[in-house]
Amino acid sequence: MAIEFPRGGFDNELPTGAKKLPCALLVDTSGSMGAYEDDLKVGVKSLIDALQGDFATAAVVEVMLVFFDDSARIVHPFTNVRSLEVPEIETGGTTHIFEALDLAYSEIRVRQEQYKKSGINSYAPFIVVLTDGHPVGDTDMGIVSAIRKRNEDKKLVPYPFAMGGEADEALLKSLRNDGMAFRVDMENLKDIFEFVSVSLSSIASDVTSVTNDQLPATISII
Repeated sequence: MAIEFPRGGFDNELPTGAKKLPCALLVDTSGSMGAYEDDLKVGVKSLIDALQGDFATAAVVEVMLVFFDDSARIVHPFTNVRSLEVPEIETGGTTHIFEALDLAYSEIRVRQEQYKKSGINSYAPFIVVLTDGHPVGDTDMGIVSAIRKRNEDKKLVPYPFAMGGEADEALLKSLRNDGMAFRVDMENLKDIFEFVSVSLSSIASDVTSVTNDQLPATISII
């Protein structure tokens, strides 16, 4: 497995504060996403800007960025959103989504253990997945059932997004105990990031949850 940072992160300082909300953002950068590199950059920037612009959210939310194509790699380890920067995005290769899910799941568990040792509580972590394709050359070694079980136990919140009409909707729906996933057209990728920022901000402000009727019109439930 080729990743830029070792498991457990790299130079990601232990946070301060009473409670944290870790969010792993997994972005498909396979070859089929080549036409949408600029849209992804705009979307990721909009998410970062929104999170950094809300004081309460910036104090609570930590984000990790994972890109996946022929391999999964951490392009930014868990860190306070104030330190996030828009990464370079280059596309190519296939869709190793299981590897990305396994990497994110492992990093979340490590980060929560770091919280525990520092006396910090955490909200249920988010795993946000954006993909437009099917896994190729990638095998589920039990990670999907592990994520779904933690979602069932209310210890993890997956947000799976199918970009366009060719994504593996069955796989995405299997990540959640309620069997729900979301679809967004490629020309509306920015709306995914805006919705995620609203969801994170709501939890960080101790709002119970974001209801389905708060979804943008461009995002549908599948």
